[in-house]
Amino acid sequence: MRMLRARGCWKGLRLLSGLSVHPSQSPRLHAIALAQSTATSLESSSPIRPIFSRTFATDASDSSVIAVKNDAEYVSALNLAQENKGVAVVYFTAKWCGPCRMVSPVIDQLSTKYDKATFLKVDIDEEKLQAIVSEERITSVPTFRCYQGGKVVDQLVGADVQSLKNKVALLCES
Repeated sequence: MRMLRARGCWKGLRLLSGLSVHPSQSPRLHAIALAQSTATSLESSSPIRPIFSRTFATDASDSSVIAVKNDAEYVSALNLAQENKGVAVVYFTAKWCGPCRMVSPVIDQLSTKYDKATFLKVDIDEEKLQAIVSEERITSVPTFRCYQGGKVVDQLVGADVQSLKNKVALLCES
């Protein structure tokens, strides 16, 4: 497709967009006509389809990940995991973190697959969790800490999905 030049391109622009008002006639009318033509093209019978689709979150009902909201919840959930199952995977995340959002569905799947482990989700930006974040020395997200018997046995920093799956499988099978 040929690019239209900035000068003298009104005829081509009008043909492409179906506008009947020249910008020099009335900028306001041109803006209205452009908005109407855009709305009409969006309502057409051929919807715009994405080339690819990526899931960043899953339905919370399918997951058994415990979202920790404060320091006391974190400590009690970790202690409960020690007493009941002995294995805990703590997922340190942030809402603004793209790789964290990419890994979130994987954590949800792992939490339903491995009943032996307790999965905790800690948002590092929560004010009530700042003491835990600094105590655990979390410097980047996503960070995964694996606990067994109350001690850190493994850690993964980054969104390496395959490595995370392998670590959790190894931890839960031992």
